[in-house]
Amino acid sequence: QWSEVMNHPGLVCCVQQTTGIPLVIMVKPDTFLIQEIKTLPAKAKIQDMVAIRHTASNEQQRTTMILLCEDGSLRIYMANV
Repeated sequence: QWSEVMNHPGLVCCVQQTTGIPLVIMVKPDTFLIQEIKTLPAKAKIQDMVAIRHTASNEQQRTTMILLCEDGSLRIYMANV
């Protein structure tokens, strides 16, 4: 399943098959940027995730990842891409 993050072309969100670690991949014409999202505790299984592009307090654009874990908790992480 693919979805588009509004105002953020080239952003791909996925989960590593062997480890279950979420990845954020930013595809640019001349480079790829990859960031692992480390969850605490490490045993928390990810059920779903969504990326949101928004304006931060300093007027810069930020990408936030919201992860839904198997235990029902929501985890929020800032992507560095």
